[in-house]
Amino acid sequence: MMLFAAYEKTSLSAPANLQGYTSGDKIVLTWNGVNGASYYEVAKHVNGGGTQRWTMYNTNHTDYNPDNGINSYEVRAVSQSGQYSASAYTG
Repeated sequence: MMLFAAYEKTSLSAPANLQGYTSGDKIVLTWNGVNGASYYEVAKHVNGGGTQRWTMYNTNHTDYNPDNGINSYEVRAVSQSGQYSASAYTG
């Protein structure tokens, strides 16, 4: 006889209160932590094309090399099992 454990996949919330501000020549991002998140993926979308990505284990990120023009940022939470939240945006 085989037994299967029933489980409910949890749905992660999008990171709330994503804010970005300049500090000298850097851009600092902060957001609220998400229950069940193991880490966060941060993506920078550069005006004119290109995307840079970082993995963060805390709820902030400093971009030491912002590009000239408009930079927009996206943050999403990722669970240990690999589930992704919806993204939060700023920029």
